[in-house]
Amino acid sequence: MTIQRWARRGVFVVVAVTASQSSPPRYWGFTAPWDERSDATVEHHGAALGAVIAAWIGLDSGSGMPTMLYPDETPESPAPSFAMITNASGGQFHPDAVRRLGADPSHAADSVGRILAHGHYRGLVIDFEDLKPTDTAAYLAAVRALTLAAHAHHVSPVAVTIVGYDSATYPVRRLLDATDKVMVMAYDQHWQTAPPGPIASPDWVTDLVKRRLAQAGSASRVVVALPVYGYRWPAHGPATVVGFNEASRSGLVRDSASLNLHATLPDSSQVWFCDAVTLDTLARRVRGLGPKTLALWRLGLEDPKMWR
Repeated sequence: MTIQRWARRGVFVVVAVTASQSSPPRYWGFTAPWDERSDATVEHHGAALGAVIAAWIGLDSGSGMPTMLYPDETPESPAPSFAMITNASGGQFHPDAVRRLGADPSHAADSVGRILAHGHYRGLVIDFEDLKPTDTAAYLAAVRALTLAAHAHHVSPVAVTIVGYDSATYPVRRLLDATDKVMVMAYDQHWQTAPPGPIASPDWVTDLVKRRLAQAGSASRVVVALPVYGYRWPAHGPATVVGFNEASRSGLVRDSASLNLHATLPDSSQVWFCDAVTLDTLARRVRGLGPKTLALWRLGLEDPKMWR
């Protein structure tokens, strides 16, 4: 997740895709607590989800101790409820909080374990971003301690998000020595402060996932997160996030190279969006490489056709 996305999102819902050839994929999904559209998706399609990550645990930027940012307030769903721990708050990531946690992780990790047990969460996602290679030792210590604390309270799986191609800060093999799974965030090929372009094209996603799989050595321990959102880039300045209903009013056409939907508006702004066709193509590509558990960022913005 990018910083701006963190500023706009609320609950990291994971829609888990556990697919077989005889059944449709079931996704983990992200939700946003401030967005009623996320709740509506969970309410209407919860039975189709593999898991819902519906609570945020933050880290105090001063002490590194955990605090509940967003409790689980999503509609009741048959899908398992996961929590997420993040170093994001106030619209930005705080690497210092991870450094403090990694320097002395046991007390904070035990507190997280108690939060997980109290909320009856079935899984945990760890999403620490904006780290540098010099943070890796503290990062790994934090991930290991949090995973042990979760397991001590019978919470599993624990999945750790990994950012793009950065293998120095996010070393897949070493992370898998410390936790259960890694989650490849296969979106933001063109991000909000970048020039306009596809959110995630099939070739780009394939290359990214192949590289991370080679580092992991086991597809069964790799989750791949895919996009169901769009961006609108003005003629100048950063993009804003758009959902399907907003994007579809822009006269979208399919870009033949990326299979993302695209439109250039009269004011020279550009819209790019990943719809149900894009998602299906990306999901088939990823499953063909081995991973069977997929995630979506984020519920409430998606093309309704993906549920059909």
